[in-house]
Amino acid sequence: MLGSLIQLLLTCLGLTILIETTLAIILGVRKWDILIVVLAQIVTNPIVVLTSNLAMYLIAGHYDLVSFYITMAIMEVLAVIAEGFLYKYAFKDYRAIKPFLLSFILNGISVSLGFIILK
Repeated sequence: MLGSLIQLLLTCLGLTILIETTLAIILGVRKWDILIVVLAQIVTNPIVVLTSNLAMYLIAGHYDLVSFYITMAIMEVLAVIAEGFLYKYAFKDYRAIKPFLLSFILNGISVSLGFIILK
């Protein structure tokens, strides 16, 4: 069980970093600032994945998609807000897209692609 959870966390984190850094580069984030995008994912992604999966079992007591999706949606909104603040204060020269919009775009596409790839 623990091994599969660690594998899930690493898979989701790796996939998220790949997707969001690629999108950030396409959207014009400078190479040095890509490190901020990676660090934001290292902080927020494991929390979102772990919380969503734990809630599914703690709320329902078994594999329950309703609990999973509700918790995932709440956690993703919190991640967008946290990453938006991080980008706002860390990106000094990047102004092509507002920080919270950038966070929303990166997270929205990443979550969507993650569901498609990992299903």
